[in-house]
Amino acid sequence: MLHKSDKTIDLREARDLFQQAFAAIWAGELDSDGFNRLVLGAGLSGREISILRAYARYMRQVGFPFSQQYIEDTLSHYPDLAKGLVSLFGKRFDPKLKGSAKGQQDLIKKITEQLDHVESLDDDRIIRRYMEMDHSNASY
Repeated sequence: MLHKSDKTIDLREARDLFQQAFAAIWAGELDSDGFNRLVLGAGLSGREISILRAYARYMRQVGFPFSQQYIEDTLSHYPDLAKGLVSLFGKRFDPKLKGSAKGQQDLIKKITEQLDHVESLDDDRIIRRYMEMDHSNASY
């Protein structure tokens, strides 16, 4: 798990997430790949990162042109957007939050505004694809 960012990390806050993810990788319960940079970069748990990893693998299976490594790099470069995508997934699929269309729309609007600061069109396409997949697979 590498951290390459200008964003400083409070290691006391990140310690538990890091230790849990490291233990899961060591035990073979979590893949060891570039998505794990989001533990420190975005403050996501190993379980939350698994959501992003699963979507990336699905995208590759259906012919999305970007490699998993490129997708990993994109999300690592935009950790706030990665965190927003995980939150969006939770709002769409958590049974306790089901029917919270207003919360979803607010989050989509926030993510879309953050996309204005994404420099690469390819990175923009990747993040938008995550948003579209969540939406197209949601049943509400």
